[in-house]
Amino acid sequence: MYLKDITKGKALPTDAISLVNEHCMFNPRVQGASVGQQIKVSSDDPILHNTHPQNSETNATLYNIALPFKGFSVTKPLPATPQLIKIKCDAHEWMHAWVWEFDHPYFATTGDDGRFTIKDVPPAPTHWSFGRKPPERNPSP
Repeated sequence: MYLKDITKGKALPTDAISLVNEHCMFNPRVQGASVGQQIKVSSDDPILHNTHPQNSETNATLYNIALPFKGFSVTKPLPATPQLIKIKCDAHEWMHAWVWEFDHPYFATTGDDGRFTIKDVPPAPTHWSFGRKPPERNPSP
C-alpha cells in the first residue's frame, strides 16, 4: 500500500528491513522499502539457501547471498534508485519475494490480517495505490 505523487514530508526511514528464509519460504513475501535503506537477510532453516535479488524489469542481479546454515545473516544496501525488486532462491525454485522500493516514506507493508498504517501523511491531495505482486511470467513452449 502506498501513496502516489507526494513530493515532501517526513524523512525516509533508515532502519533495515528484514527478509527471513523460513520453512523454505521468504518472509515476508512482499514488502516496501525506501531508497537508502538496507536489507537484513537471514535464515531460520538448517539447509542452504541463497537470496538472489534482481531488478524486476531487467533481471540484473543486485547481489547473490549464500546462507549456508540456520542463524546466518547478511545486511546489504538496497539500490539508490526506486524500483521493484524480485528475489529468488536459486536452490529452491518455488521461493520468491518482492521488495517495492520508493523514493518517499509513505508506504506500508500489510500485516497477516491485511491491516496497515501510514503515519504523518502531509495535508495535500493524495492518491492511494494498492501494490500487488506482479503476475508470474510463464515462458512460451
